[in-house]
Amino acid sequence: MGAATIRIRVINPDGGLTRDDLAFRERRLSKAAHPDTQISIVCPAKNEIPVDSMLDVAPDSGGILEMALAAERDAFDAVCLYCFNDPAIDACRERLTIPVVDGGQASILVAAMLGRSFSILTTSPRRVSQKRAFVRSTGVDASRLASVRAVPLPPGERRGVTLAAALAEQAKRCADDDGADVVVLGCMDFAGMAPEASARAGVPVVDPALVLVNMAELLVNQKLSHSKAARLFPPEREWWRDSGFPAAKTG
Repeated sequence: MGAATIRIRVINPDGGLTRDDLAFRERRLSKAAHPDTQISIVCPAKNEIPVDSMLDVAPDSGGILEMALAAERDAFDAVCLYCFNDPAIDACRERLTIPVVDGGQASILVAAMLGRSFSILTTSPRRVSQKRAFVRSTGVDASRLASVRAVPLPPGERRGVTLAAALAEQAKRCADDDGADVVVLGCMDFAGMAPEASARAGVPVVDPALVLVNMAELLVNQKLSHSKAARLFPPEREWWRDSGFPAAKTG
């Protein structure tokens, strides 16, 4: 008997993406997944906010939660948040019973397993302090963070030779100058660029986009999900009914 099909709903918090944009991401993630895994990506339809700060996350959170609830209602096996900021992750885990996997935390946990110290590459100098604070929220000892370095996205070039070369160079500096045993790509726009960066740096480079899907497959196959002893269902509120969200499961 063959392996059962796993259905994963991936939520990309950036609004305004076209169907072609989403299909490109689906194909990229599917290459890292088991052949029987089905990956479906959606993004907010009510706004076109690109998530580039915690301020951007605030108005996006309700839509993310709504899409996550719809995924559980539509019998998906897991939800993945396609963002290193892990937007609305706690709210999703409070309300859902299926696994909710976040790229940021999952990647940092993997990095902590692969080495004694790790660095993160992010997209802007203004996000360095945010990434340092984020590590503390993952449960990993922040003293293991060797550095956070910025690799700004080139104007008009989200994915290209210039960006890949800059990532590889900064990954090498993380290893040589900062003492990192492992490097984590701290943005989904860096997806697919880990092999070149790893070859240049001489240390493992973790791609959160791929870790996201593989971690979801692991949890589904092991029949594991986040503990409701840690994340109790929230009490019902009037605004939930006004917003059209379904009532919480209690069993």
